[in-house]
Amino acid sequence: TLSLHGALPISGSALLLGSLTAWAEWVGRTWRATRGLHGPMHHFLAAGAAWFALGGVTLFAWQLGQTWGGPLLRVPLEAVYAPVLFGGAASWLLGVFLRAGLCTLRLPQPKPRAQFTLFFAWQIAVAVTVLAQWRSRTEWDVVASGMLAAAVAVGAWALRPWRGPDASDGT
Repeated sequence: TLSLHGALPISGSALLLGSLTAWAEWVGRTWRATRGLHGPMHHFLAAGAAWFALGGVTLFAWQLGQTWGGPLLRVPLEAVYAPVLFGGAASWLLGVFLRAGLCTLRLPQPKPRAQFTLFFAWQIAVAVTVLAQWRSRTEWDVVASGMLAAAVAVGAWALRPWRGPDASDGT
């Protein structure tokens, strides 16, 4: 039988999963309603919403494992944090920085190709990091760490913050 001690965390994670999924679906509807208006910032925000929804799925699965045992019991809590922090929060921070951060710091807008390179490098690195958390601690962790470091380097190349305020991007 399921005790109150087990039912509350499962109920809470199910409610969070539902709300994150509804929010991601709303972001998706907004995306579809504004076709043609999507820049790199919007890609980061949409991907971040999807990562947050995946975080809700992983939390629910992790909580089921903690309550009922089985194979999900071996999954570390980092498997929940990885999609939420690296995927969701970092994607939103990068996306907002591409608009507000650059303006605030008076940095030039990176070329669209550099921004999309950063987008794909970050999303692939996060996907490998999320997968690594569901595996037993293996070489996946080393690969994931290397990919995240490479994505940060791509971000530095794309944003070039050392150019300083009001610097020209060469165009």
